[in-house]
Amino acid sequence: MTGSHLSSLNIDTLAELQLRFSEQLLAPAVDAAELTMFSAKSQQAKARFATYRGNLTAIWNQALKNAYPVLYQLVGAEFFQQMAREYGRRYPSPSGDLNEFGFFLATFLEEEEFGVCTDYPYFSEVARLEWQVHQTYYAENKPALTLPELIGQSGMQFSEAHLHLNPACKLIVSDWASAEIWLAHQHLGEVHFPAEIHRKNHMLIHRQHWMPAVRIIDTACYLALDALSKGANVGQALELAVECDAEFQITEQLQQWFQWELFCATEMSQHTM
Repeated sequence: MTGSHLSSLNIDTLAELQLRFSEQLLAPAVDAAELTMFSAKSQQAKARFATYRGNLTAIWNQALKNAYPVLYQLVGAEFFQQMAREYGRRYPSPSGDLNEFGFFLATFLEEEEFGVCTDYPYFSEVARLEWQVHQTYYAENKPALTLPELIGQSGMQFSEAHLHLNPACKLIVSDWASAEIWLAHQHLGEVHFPAEIHRKNHMLIHRQHWMPAVRIIDTACYLALDALSKGANVGQALELAVECDAEFQITEQLQQWFQWELFCATEMSQHTM
């Protein structure tokens, strides 16, 4: 666009031009009159602007597909692209990092105006799980604490030790079988799409050997890990688990947690249980 054309439109700054350009990119429909900002040749401007909008939708689509591969399989390519376009318009990314673009997708799917959760209420729960998996992949890495290290540090005061969950660990409760649905799409062979999807799942998401893992855990295990994440010591957390399930296997479960590398630091409480 020439300087004389810019002056004739009373646009004084490049910043103003860029703002109006971005507004048209995000608008549901392009305002033909606004296209004269960019070229006096309306048909040329229209064709070029269509290319920009198409490229933007493709970027949104790919960014969401990278973060939500299971949701992509559930809804299909055509619907997913439509969803990405509408989501991008309603939730413009405040970050230059495309890995953060899909932060609000679960909320978007639950919006009545979009309406997808009316017929498929579990879509938003699967999306919420996938976003946690996505975050786990990019989470800060900290050295894992081993069980021998914990015993060496705590000695006879083992029950008073405080365990800190690794930043890559997430705990989720879903009213839908979202973890079972997610696992059924991982091509593991032994996991199938659940026959009953309106079933509560307690989930642990963690990273091991740089790869995220999703595990369905029982309520007692969830309560214990959740208590540890909120500052309870080992004794208090295990007591909650046993109260929930009298057959909770303390030794086996502790060994499993450390094998999964869930913890990254400890500190001894100054108070007894």
